[in-house]
This record gives sequence, structure tokens and C-alpha cells, in this order.
Amino acid sequence: MIECPQQKISNLNAIDWPEDDGTAIGIEFQKNFESDVEQYAIYASTESFSSVGFGGPLDPVLFTGRSPELPIKIDSLSDGTSIIADMEVYVGVIPIDSAGNSITEGLEVSSAISKDNRGDDPGAYLPDVENVRANWILDGNAIQIEWDAVSNSELTHLEIYASNEKWENTEDAWLIAKVEIGDEIYIMNAFEGNELDKFSDWYIGISAADDVTHRHLVQVNHVNPYGTGADGSGEGTSANFLQNLGTEIMISLALLLAILVVVVLIVRGRKSKGENWQFEGTWGIQKEQESQLWNNNAVAEEQPVQQQPVQQQPVQQQPVQQQPVQQQPVQQQQYSQQPVQQQNENVNQLVSELNEQKSSSNVDTSFLDDLL
Repeated sequence: MIECPQQKISNLNAIDWPEDDGTAIGIEFQKNFESDVEQYAIYASTESFSSVGFGGPLDPVLFTGRSPELPIKIDSLSDGTSIIADMEVYVGVIPIDSAGNSITEGLEVSSAISKDNRGDDPGAYLPDVENVRANWILDGNAIQIEWDAVSNSELTHLEIYASNEKWENTEDAWLIAKVEIGDEIYIMNAFEGNELDKFSDWYIGISAADDVTHRHLVQVNHVNPYGTGADGSGEGTSANFLQNLGTEIMISLALLLAILVVVVLIVRGRKSKGENWQFEGTWGIQKEQESQLWNNNAVAEEQPVQQQPVQQQPVQQQPVQQQPVQQQPVQQQQYSQQPVQQQNENVNQLVSELNEQKSSSNVDTSFLDDLL
């Protein structure tokens, strides 16, 4: 074996892979920039080791190129066993040159415990981005996002996340852009390759990031639909407001209106009715009956006056006079004046005949004068 001490790995560090279910480990190390390094062999075991082969893990978990992207993620051990949550894993890295030479003894190893940290924020150590502001511009075709400048030498960039639904963790939003640390403004005019829907709510947050991870729990800024007057523009229309009312709000308003109508109907149904409520539908008939009754009373009062001439009839007409007034029916108003006139003519004729007889005889006819 050719000894190559200068090719030993230093600054090896094993870490728990962030935001997973505890089934992976991350590996970081100082790369060897020797020109003849061809690749790296990664070994892992649940027991500590200082060499590979007969004194430690037999086979590497994986091989990487000469310039791998760090950290390197592994989810199994050298013997093929999968990594599970709360497992302590020991890792070692061996550089291999172009001739296949490597150092397999006296290795530097590091360990880490895999954890299920899906509910944690692996970037909690990173600072918050303060005073995030977002407003509509360009007549609702874009959203201008601003924030306070961040000064931290450990940060590498900022990540902007957005969604149409409220969120707190960046896992529930979409990554819109990565910007430099020195930037303080960004114009968002598209979402998932499509134009922005200006009639929707938007929730926007900015996360600080480093080489390992980014902050997951961030402050989220709510941008109301364009035209509602609450997006910083100061302009709004009632039409846009109605269009952007949520379905639940519309249903609630409809239910409130229905309840109000029912209450009004119940109150009106309990109102007391007047004494003559049963005659409201027959008012015209009642008035007609009252008018007919009034006319009949008037005719009955006039009948005795019309019958006064009948009482002047002579003695021969006593059968007519003997009829009591109470028995004269209403039908007497149907008699014409002709029979009365005929009776008067008969009396006058009788008087004339008696006068003629008086002239021819001495019969006393004074009783006729008294009778007349």
C-alpha cells in the first residue's frame, strides 16, 4: 500500500439531515485539492471505527466525484442497513487518487444521531427578515415586495416564498426567487409560470438561508385582492369587493337574510286582529244589506200618509173602512188611484138622483147632507 498522508480528510463532520423523518445523515468535510484525487469513498456504521476492510466496514456506502456538492446525504450503512430515527451513525471518508491509491487506516470519523424533525425548524438559528412589505403595482399585474436590509456574514442569500393560502412554514408555500443579501426589493409578476391572479389573496414571506438550510418559520405578509382598498393603493370598487367575497361569507350572508325574513313573518303572524276581521272579505255585501234595510224602513213610514183618503168613503163603503190599519200590508202601495175616484163618482151620482127625487117628492134628504 502506498502511503499518502497528505490525502487524509480533515474537518469531517456528520450532521442530522434537516426536515426529514430521521432516515438520513449528512456529511461535510474539507475537500482535498490534490490534483491526483479522483474520487471519495464514504463509509458508515453504527459502531466507531478507525480503518476500513478487516478492521471496520468492508464496503463503502457510495463513491463521489472529486468535487462533490456538500453536504452529502446518505440513508443507509455500509452493510446495506437503512438508517432509522434515533440511530447513531459513524462515518468516514477516504480520498482515492487516479491510480486507485488510498489511506484505509488511522481514519478520522464523526458521528450524528438521525432525528425525525419534520415539525421543527432546522434553520431556527438564522435571523428573521424584518419589516416585509408587499403592495400591488402596475394596475394589479405585479406585486412589489420590500424588506429591511440584512447584515450577516454567515448568510448566503434570501429566499422569497408565496402562496394563495395562509401559511407559516415554507414547506407549505412555493419558492419564488432567490436574491442576494444586499437586495431590498423584488417585483413578483408571475406565479408558477402563470400571470398573477389579482382577484386572489396572497401570502408572502422571506427566509434567510446559509449553505446548510434556510429559516422555515418566517413572518408572512398578507396582500389583499387588488381593488379592495386594503392593498396600499387606496382604491377599491364595490364590484371587485363582491367578486372577492369568500364562498363561506356569501353563504353566511344568505343564511342571515333568510333568518331575518322568517323572524319578520313570525312577528306579523302574532299581531292581534280587529273585532271585524271576519267581515273584511265581505265588506261590500254588508254595506249593500244595510242600504236595503234603510230603504224598506223609509217606505214603511210613508205608507200611512198615502192611505188617509180612504177614510173619507161613505157608509156604504164601511167594509173597506173596517179593515184595521195594522192589517194593511205593504202591498196597498200597489193600489192605483182609479178605484177611489170611481167611488167618489158613484157617491156624486147617488146624490144627484136623490136631489131629483126631492124635487118630485117631499122626502127629507138632509141626512145625506150630514153624511156628505
